Amino acid sequence: MSTTGVSSTTENWSSKTSALTTPPTSVLTTTENWSSTKTSTTTTPSTTPSTTPSTTPSTTPSTTPSTTPSTTSSTTPSTTPSTTPSTTPSTTPSTTPSTTPSTTASTALLTMTTRHVCECKDLKNKKSWRCGETWIENCHNNTCEDKKIVSTALDCPQPTIPICPRNKYTTWLDECGCQRKECDCLCEVYGDPHYITFQGVPYSFQGSCTYVLVEEKLPRHHLTIAVDNVLCIPGFSGTCAKRIILKYQNNTATLNIIPSLNTVQATLNDRPIKPPYEEQGLKFETTGTTVTIYLPEIRSYVSLNRWWNMMISLAMEYFNNNTQGQCGVCNGISCIRRRGQAEDNNCCDKTAYDWVYPDPLKPACAFAPRDVSCGPPTAPFIPCPEDPLCELFDHPVFSECRKVVDMGMKKKNCKFDACANATCSSLAQAAEECKKSGFCIEWRYLTNGRCACEKAAGSSLWIYIFVGNMLRGIGETPIMPLGVSYLDDFSSEENTPFYLACIHTVGILGPMFGFMLGSFLAKIYVDIGFVDLDSITINYKDSRWVGAWWLGFIATGTLILLSSIPFWFLPKSLPKQGQEESQSKNTELATVAEQENFLPEENQDHEEKEKQVTFQELAKDFIPSIRRLFRNSIYSLMILTHLVLVNGFIGMITFKPKFLEQIYGQSASKAIFLIGILNLPAVALGIITGGFILKRFKLGVIGAARVAITASIGSFCLLAVQIFLHCDNAEVGGLTVSYQGVPQVSYNQQTLLSQCNMGCSCSVKHWDPVCAYNGMTYASPCLAGCQSSTGTGKEMVFHNCTCIEEMMTPGMNRSAVLGQCPRKSSCDSIFKVYMALSALGSFISACGGTPGYIVLLRSLQPDLKALALGMQTLIVRTLGGIPPPIYFGALIDRTCLKWGSNQCGGRGACRLYDAYAFRVTFLGLIIGIYFMTNVLWGVLYSKVVKRQKKLALRNQAKENALEGNSNGHANINIGTSKDDADKESTI
Repeated sequence: MSTTGVSSTTENWSSKTSALTTPPTSVLTTTENWSSTKTSTTTTPSTTPSTTPSTTPSTTPSTTPSTTPSTTSSTTPSTTPSTTPSTTPSTTPSTTPSTTPSTTASTALLTMTTRHVCECKDLKNKKSWRCGETWIENCHNNTCEDKKIVSTALDCPQPTIPICPRNKYTTWLDECGCQRKECDCLCEVYGDPHYITFQGVPYSFQGSCTYVLVEEKLPRHHLTIAVDNVLCIPGFSGTCAKRIILKYQNNTATLNIIPSLNTVQATLNDRPIKPPYEEQGLKFETTGTTVTIYLPEIRSYVSLNRWWNMMISLAMEYFNNNTQGQCGVCNGISCIRRRGQAEDNNCCDKTAYDWVYPDPLKPACAFAPRDVSCGPPTAPFIPCPEDPLCELFDHPVFSECRKVVDMGMKKKNCKFDACANATCSSLAQAAEECKKSGFCIEWRYLTNGRCACEKAAGSSLWIYIFVGNMLRGIGETPIMPLGVSYLDDFSSEENTPFYLACIHTVGILGPMFGFMLGSFLAKIYVDIGFVDLDSITINYKDSRWVGAWWLGFIATGTLILLSSIPFWFLPKSLPKQGQEESQSKNTELATVAEQENFLPEENQDHEEKEKQVTFQELAKDFIPSIRRLFRNSIYSLMILTHLVLVNGFIGMITFKPKFLEQIYGQSASKAIFLIGILNLPAVALGIITGGFILKRFKLGVIGAARVAITASIGSFCLLAVQIFLHCDNAEVGGLTVSYQGVPQVSYNQQTLLSQCNMGCSCSVKHWDPVCAYNGMTYASPCLAGCQSSTGTGKEMVFHNCTCIEEMMTPGMNRSAVLGQCPRKSSCDSIFKVYMALSALGSFISACGGTPGYIVLLRSLQPDLKALALGMQTLIVRTLGGIPPPIYFGALIDRTCLKWGSNQCGGRGACRLYDAYAFRVTFLGLIIGIYFMTNVLWGVLYSKVVKRQKKLALRNQAKENALEGNSNGHANINIGTSKDDADKESTI
């Protein structure tokens, strides 16, 4: 048998045909057939020959006998008997002895076949390609060459600007990072209401039912969008678009304007939603005034703002010529009826009646008119009052945009909307259309507040907080001046410092527990009990998080009310501590009790009748008392020293949580907790220690002044050391580092834009940080170049982020998660050293608190003590408590790198600071103030020492006078004159 015959037989099996007309082929042709059918050799006996009749007798040797196992059996045996006789005649002698199986030729043929197949195989994915075949996979061009896959990076083609309806298209990056431009079908509803169809045809429609804006002709994506129009003009049949109903697959979402709250409420499957939120392929976002529902799978969205502006954007690649409704056909006609009949563009206000949506909230609309014939409007036009805001369309701010947008039509619609007081809607829609054409219009400041976001965002609740704090201040004020005087009058002189230290220590424990309570409440979301917490996409570590601050007022207010009850049971006077033991030892040098000045005093004739002091007498004596008080140089210096000291302390304690958050990467909750658990107990311990030192060593006013100035200098030195402790800036792409990872601090927001996110149309105002696996934080998923996301809420993960590639090592993924990246581990050790120095400095500084207060008390005349303490509290709290947060905040804000945005798009709170500039500004300002405090303490100490020397000379003169008096009695006059006695205290 010839080789040609064998080839022909093999070809017939591989092609599963029995045609006799098949021409003989060569071995090479047979190989190609085997490769194309992907058959393989097997030793399993074929069942096909048994069903195929043969003309060759069984006793005659043949190359394909029916009883011999065939090595060329098909993988799919034919079950149909062949009527074609075998191509091998029975009279042809076999070339192989009959005793040997006829597999040698077939095996040799198959071996030759396997060797000559040139293909590339992907065993994992079970794919194969012929040599010379090319394909695109994993963003690479692949070619099969000599049984090997050769891959080259995909070259992105230059995107072309497509021809789109209304010239609306979106630029985006595909999974390979290539820029694409795809057409969008954009429909708008605004004002009273006015429609702009997908093709840009404008018309007005005053129906008051719920209508279909968009539905699919063929249900491919199961999308339906309806609008609920309601009567909004008293005395006129004008309507406004109040609600959007969106049905997508098996979900129903709504956006509804709440006029009383001036906001937009979102729901999903009849459940209230607080954006941002994502579930079931629907992504809710908000800017404060506008709520948008994104459908990422079909690259579409709908939005509604509180000014009655509605927008629908559909991706043409998914909805081309497959929509109908009041918005018309995507990339088709604008005016279409239910039956599919097309009308002229001037008939859209009539065809709109056909699209009534079955709304259960409006059963009467089942009988609403339909099939309204085209023609001129039948309803008479009722002129609306002139609104000067409509003249803004002629303002120069719209001059550039006027070249591409028909402002004449916008102005006409604005005048019509004046009936519904919806002129802001017309202006907002025009500004939005200008923005999409590349012109940003700042127009709200021209409306004198009528269209300003801040007006709606305001609240009168601040009045309650102001009044509450004022009443709390009124209740707290008498405690210090009168309470300290009460204590000093009825306690022994040596115990007074210790008692004062106890009072101030307990006063510090209050803020300590307050900070700890604040730390706990800072982890609770502000709207707890009013929103679904699972829908919140940020956590308490995020700089945008707002804790439940209002719960603290309720808790502490209740405790303050209960603590005020014991004050009603305090007696008017108490026996002087140790009075029984010291009555015989009293001399003219003893301290005069406070009650001898304020309580009814006995006259020189020992009259028991009390003399009542009238309010008129008190008022008449007030100005002379103030004059006497401030002539006391030591008191005036003490007031000034405390004032400067409190300025530094208030500024430090106000911004220290933010300092720890920005410099050391601590959360606001943890920062508050650490201050409450470390710094404030150290302050309390320092106060009680200072009082104990005065009592233990029985220090006088000079000793007290020395302890106070020593503590002040010691704490100042520890504070100066802290300025050298710092961590590096948080790595935020475009702000503190470049997108390639090079350190570079930038105060220019435009550096947030880079080549990797240039085609994403990202806003540089938003702050929605994400942390990439390369350790860098990006200001938003858009600025990170992320193309897709998975998960919902806090578990959301963003994928295919192109900007991550800029500093990514091979093998790292391009994903990012919500939130800022944590600081480097080295920052934690530096932070521990800082907190240790801070706690130690707080302790040393507090050790001088009680001695300083004793210096203040001992510098006062007894009859002016209460007035002096009241004036000290007033001055220090007013000038030391109010200004520091203002000027500290103003200087710190100059170091801000990234400002947040409010619901109007204006500047909000600072989200990221330049750590170096923040540290130098914050600590430098505190160090400067404390340096001034030490200088004042030095001047004050010299005054006290000089006064003490003067008093010592007088005491020596008195002793000399007493020795020279033979009767043992002396009439001592310490002051040289009455004026001197009034000006200075006999310390």
